[in-house]
Amino acid sequence: GNQPAQNVKVVVDLPLTDTSPARHILGKATALGTGCRIVANKIECSLDTINRNKTKFFTFNFELPVSTKTLTFKATASTTSANEIN
Repeated sequence: GNQPAQNVKVVVDLPLTDTSPARHILGKATALGTGCRIVANKIECSLDTINRNKTKFFTFNFELPVSTKTLTFKATASTTSANEIN
């Protein structure tokens, strides 16, 4: 965007087992990048501030299991900067 995005956070929803009552990550997340951690079966990454017209990257490895279930990942980014929420 045209101004810095502050307190940027990315949350990656990981594929989960269908077991109940407790669901677990269906696979194995490893090698989480700096500022990333697993919280409530999701990867949360704090990217701090992203300066205007710049990008930041985060990395992790994920070992996919053999499964007949369709495995999906969903990433959502957020910031506290009012005009940079997209």
